[in-house]
Amino acid sequence: KSAALQWKFEPALLDGKPVPAKIPVAYPFRLKHQGVKKTPVKDPPAVPLKKPATKPVVPPVKPLVTRPPVPKPLIPPKPATTTPQPGTARIGGTIWQKGSVTRIEDARVITFKRKPGGKAGVQTASTYSDKRGRFSLSLAPGRYVIKVLAPGCLPHETTETLAPDKTLEVDYFIRRREDDPYATTVVGKKDRKEVTRYEVTLPEILAIPGTQGDALKAIQNMPGVARSTFGMTGLVIRGASPRDSKIFFEGHEIPQLYHFFGITSVINSDMLKSIEFVPGNFSPEYGTAMGGVVNVRARKPKTDGLHGYLDADLWDAGLLLEGPLPWYKGGSFAVTYRRSYLDAFLRPYKDRVGVAPIYHDYMALMNLPLLGGTLQAMFFGSQDSIVLFEENMEPYVTNFMKGLLIYSRRVGKTDYKASLSAGESYLEWKDPDGEFKIGYTIRSVDYRTSVRHRFTEAVTLRGGINGGFAEIDLWIRMTSTVGKDENGQDIQNPLGNQRFDLNERLYGQAAWAELQYKPFKWLEVLPGIRFDFWDGIESREVTTNPRLTTIFHIVPKKLRLMAALGLYTQPPDLFMTHKDFGNPDLSYESSIHSSLGMEWTATPETSLKLVGFYKHLYDLVASPVSTWNDDGDVEPDARLATNHGVGRIYGMEVLLKKNNTNLCPGFMGFQKCFGWLSYTLMKSERKDKSQVGWYPFDYDQTHILTGILSGKWANGWQVGLRFRFTSGNPTTPFAGGIYSIDANAYYGMPGVRNSGRLPDFHQLDFRVDKKFTFNRWSFTLYLDIQNLYNQQTSEYVMYNFNYTRKGYVHGLPVLPSLGFKGSF
Repeated sequence: KSAALQWKFEPALLDGKPVPAKIPVAYPFRLKHQGVKKTPVKDPPAVPLKKPATKPVVPPVKPLVTRPPVPKPLIPPKPATTTPQPGTARIGGTIWQKGSVTRIEDARVITFKRKPGGKAGVQTASTYSDKRGRFSLSLAPGRYVIKVLAPGCLPHETTETLAPDKTLEVDYFIRRREDDPYATTVVGKKDRKEVTRYEVTLPEILAIPGTQGDALKAIQNMPGVARSTFGMTGLVIRGASPRDSKIFFEGHEIPQLYHFFGITSVINSDMLKSIEFVPGNFSPEYGTAMGGVVNVRARKPKTDGLHGYLDADLWDAGLLLEGPLPWYKGGSFAVTYRRSYLDAFLRPYKDRVGVAPIYHDYMALMNLPLLGGTLQAMFFGSQDSIVLFEENMEPYVTNFMKGLLIYSRRVGKTDYKASLSAGESYLEWKDPDGEFKIGYTIRSVDYRTSVRHRFTEAVTLRGGINGGFAEIDLWIRMTSTVGKDENGQDIQNPLGNQRFDLNERLYGQAAWAELQYKPFKWLEVLPGIRFDFWDGIESREVTTNPRLTTIFHIVPKKLRLMAALGLYTQPPDLFMTHKDFGNPDLSYESSIHSSLGMEWTATPETSLKLVGFYKHLYDLVASPVSTWNDDGDVEPDARLATNHGVGRIYGMEVLLKKNNTNLCPGFMGFQKCFGWLSYTLMKSERKDKSQVGWYPFDYDQTHILTGILSGKWANGWQVGLRFRFTSGNPTTPFAGGIYSIDANAYYGMPGVRNSGRLPDFHQLDFRVDKKFTFNRWSFTLYLDIQNLYNQQTSEYVMYNFNYTRKGYVHGLPVLPSLGFKGSF
């Protein structure tokens, strides 16, 4: 007790904010002998007060000849008996987490004599549960009040009657204080400090309306992320094209983040550990991107027993199973699978619907302690397609699969990590009549290594190398007919039957380094550099990207200012450099990112972030430039594209966030609640050198507003609202149509590029959850309603046959989704 009272504890911090942490502490000590009490030996007085009453002990005379002592045989001590004394009662059992099959270690079990009226009296005994959640106590017969106390759990109290010479076997199920079955998911990078970094915990993600509990769809609610048009599967980050941003899984690029129509992500959210989302000025660890970066990391499967769930909603059904490996000590596994069944619901209405999406995804993961580190092996993938009911065919199919090995280890102050992946992606599109077909297959192998060493409290160095190889097969098929005219006659292809095949190999290598230097408590400087080399279809490029981030801690843990500047490059589209499709002389595209931000943590519950940014883009691939010759005739550039485009993206982001705590408005009665209000003001513009002025980029959205509020009551109910508003996407209006006698059709006359806009988008989403917790499993029922007031969102512009009238293709109407999830 005296030693424990001298300990001093400080909360675990993440970027200056307290976070939950479990720290095992071992303190060796030895109990004193509990037999005869020994008195300390004192020096005898110089003069004895009285003569001793007993004879003094005379030491024996040693013999003249000494012999070595004969060793006595070792007699093992008798084992302590576990059999209770006659008439003694015994109670034993297991401590479980209520709602699952998780055993709770280090739970304290305390027994009290039961007073009349059922209250606890004098404490009689106590013990702790072991690694298997087991405990055992021997007591005198009688009635007792049993209390169970465990870290992070609510107190549990019950009454038991113990009979003499009998053992009572019990199971106690106690509730967690935080209903968070998995590790916290953080949106943002934890070991580096970017200017812009947003974070959301997993319980918050699961409660955001309109996302179906999908962690990766929660990224769409972050500042700087524009709303994607229905059917788009990419992310529009800070006014950049989806191809300008990179999506990684454990540092390895994946071809897509969402299934077709953006219904849900291709990775199960319950397998995620963290999501790193940086919309700009990201570290030199990542390259070949001018937009933003999303890196998804997988968590370790549970090892305390077998766990799993089954869930289903309007779109799909999925399952997960995880637990320890029986043949490898400390190892664990997880498997998950999800499949849509919307096509099965719509098939009876094929005369009115005609088309439906199909998707499924899967993942298998193993986690193994190895050589002082951790080895993770995983295999995952997804497939999307569209089925035409009338023709009973799938004109569009895309899928990918990837295997991944990751090894990480810490030695002293150095962290090592290495990973290797191999995979294949496939896409095919064909018309129902089989007259046109295009597709590709990409097989790739990638590796990534990194080292992080902390020299002192003020100096940390990170660096690494990464690279890869890809083989691409592309095919295009066209028959002699390309369709039917209005009379049902074949339209002949003037080029006849066409067949094109392409097989190419691509290589890429990169090296990067970053220094984190803190010369003063109030200043951090992070200079970095990245070198990229890639060998394309027709060209080879080497780029150097210097980057710098500076952080000023104005008020420690309360207010800080951040500034960053960096160069970012990426290669052009793959096929744009091929001699048959584009221009072999195309070079890489470049962008300079600059940002200035402020973060103020007003209270532990609330925070405010304000970021201003500017991106200058140059050497963009753009349409060819036409010139005038000496005769006054226009001479179009023979090349299909050149690096003569420029762009600029500038704006500001504001995020006011209230964390998920018990500080809530009193009239709502919430036990816990969270919410945020984010606003982005932005302009994204482009210009070709042949043009005079700037024009809005295709993905420009001037205003982006998102408001979220969600609260949880103590009885298992949870309710939330989400409101979104964005400006409409730019469109190019048509001034009219020109009739072609040869084609017997009208061709539109486009006006000024992107001089028009779609109507503004606004939508309200609602979600309500009810969780029923049983002893060994739990059941959650939820209703998620998108577009609560049935707003007719305009997604695309459509013109009539002669371009004299226009209309809009609308998005989804009010869409309720009723789902359930049973977990154990």
